[in-house]
Amino acid sequence: MSSIVRNNAALIIYVALALLMYLGVYAGNEAPLLIGIGLFLALTSYFLTWDLLTSAVLSTLRIIHEMTYAGQSAVLSIAFASPLRIRLPARMQLVCSPHLLCNDDYHVVINGPQEQINIRARWFGVAEVLGVIIKVSDPLDVIRNSRFIKIGREVPIEPGKEALLGVGDQRAFGDYVSNAALTESRMGDFMYLRNYNFLEPASNIHWITSARVNDLISAARSEVGNVPRLIVMEYTPRMLRPVGNRRPIDEALMYLGHLRGSYFMLILIGNGLVRSLNVTSNTSLADLELKLRELVMGFEDRQELISKAMGILGRYVMEVSIEELMRLLYPIRTDRGLSMDDIGIINRYLRRNSLLLITKESLNDLVKANVDLRNVNVIILGE
Repeated sequence: MSSIVRNNAALIIYVALALLMYLGVYAGNEAPLLIGIGLFLALTSYFLTWDLLTSAVLSTLRIIHEMTYAGQSAVLSIAFASPLRIRLPARMQLVCSPHLLCNDDYHVVINGPQEQINIRARWFGVAEVLGVIIKVSDPLDVIRNSRFIKIGREVPIEPGKEALLGVGDQRAFGDYVSNAALTESRMGDFMYLRNYNFLEPASNIHWITSARVNDLISAARSEVGNVPRLIVMEYTPRMLRPVGNRRPIDEALMYLGHLRGSYFMLILIGNGLVRSLNVTSNTSLADLELKLRELVMGFEDRQELISKAMGILGRYVMEVSIEELMRLLYPIRTDRGLSMDDIGIINRYLRRNSLLLITKESLNDLVKANVDLRNVNVIILGE
């Protein structure tokens, strides 16, 4: 009810003034009539002046911005300036990829000081701060004007060896591991960590990780030694489906980030396609998520995407290109996994002691297809 009143405040005011003037005419009393006419002229002048003034300021508005990166967050320095040297309080809403936390309204001042906005990362990948919607309203909050201004700044969110995931979740790398994690021994041999099985010798317990997660974790060396030379990763829409505050792709990139710098071949399999990549210390892992996202977005209905964008940008959706929308929106349907052709390709690529990064649902599909995983290190993502 309050939102209806707020959005129609001007109409309600004028209806009240009309009733006041009608009451004066009906009662034959000039006082209510004259008061109503006076208020009508005063408020009309006030509303028109404010609307014209704010429209002129917004139409000539320009923004000065700079972005710096700090780990899994970015700091946006932004200021709003207009040739009409009028200081106006305003509210600013950032329009950005869902990988960033940009849902809050920020109070700024047009022709005021520069504001520092800390933007926290939610997921790994290449995010984008598409622009800002600047809103101004009169002191009575009756007349509102707004404008959309593009920024178009990419924010690459690269996973690190000790990456933090999840909003407000301060667990570190080892704490995210449910069935396995990656690390390296003092000898450089590749190891995977798993929950300790009491049938194993106690010498297998990895005490440092066990103390961190408050559970017994055991370490197993790979027979081939060194880091795995071949990693096969599921590359389907299922990897983008959020599970709580994170996604399987985030966990996979975290593992790869831990191994980055050790030369290995990464095979991405999904959607009937195979991609191979030699991962080195200079390889952009964030770009892997972006390419998958763009691939999945290509499957979506174009009109459905535009309708979803209207819920974010409203009438400003027409000012954004389709390419920009691909960075702003997130895949609508993310329930497709591995096809039978994909499963056959995975079966051909797997080698002894290779590493497979896969979602639980897709692992079940491999088991049903009788894929031999006995000599393969498997990390289940999203558990």
